[in-house]
Amino acid sequence: MLDKLGGIAVQPEALTWLLTPCRFKAELLARIASAKQSIYIAALYLEDDEAGREILQGLMAAKAANPALDIKVLVDFHRARRGLIGHKGDSGNYLMYRRVMAEAEHPIEILGVPVKSREFMGVLHLKGFIIDDAVIYSGASLNNIYLQQHDKYRFDRYHLIESAELARSMRAMIQTNIIADPAVCSLTQEAAEEVLPLKQICVALS
Repeated sequence: MLDKLGGIAVQPEALTWLLTPCRFKAELLARIASAKQSIYIAALYLEDDEAGREILQGLMAAKAANPALDIKVLVDFHRARRGLIGHKGDSGNYLMYRRVMAEAEHPIEILGVPVKSREFMGVLHLKGFIIDDAVIYSGASLNNIYLQQHDKYRFDRYHLIESAELARSMRAMIQTNIIADPAVCSLTQEAAEEVLPLKQICVALS
């Protein structure tokens, strides 16, 4: 049965385990800074806090240095549009995205993925970091607690896989099955002109 399954062969020397959140963050920033062709990031959220802003600044610096760099960040639509619990008023992460892109000479794409019509019914749990020919597989999101910005941290798995074929396959899957879906929309649109997905439309991830 295993012989009949499709797959991508990965040699043992192509696998590296990043054993701490700090190592994961350092590797992610280094890969972003050295990217030559593309950066695709899928995470539950890219937070408007110190660690999240550091990642976003790294992405913007990479784009400024190489405007042809294909950068796409996918986050959960509902989580990005609402503020943190306990915060009053409009304080969603999308406000940071909108502000940064409005000031950027070379903006990047930050896309909201509404997996369900309401957040409590389900959120985007596709997570991965595809940078050129490498894949960093992790369940971590991008904020202070996951990236151990201070003393506390939330531990996850962090696997670095060097595989051009795997990276190409994952980019194609994201382009074809997620980005092309009409429910996916930009989170950096100007307030007066933004077009949001209909509430009954959500991305069919399977």
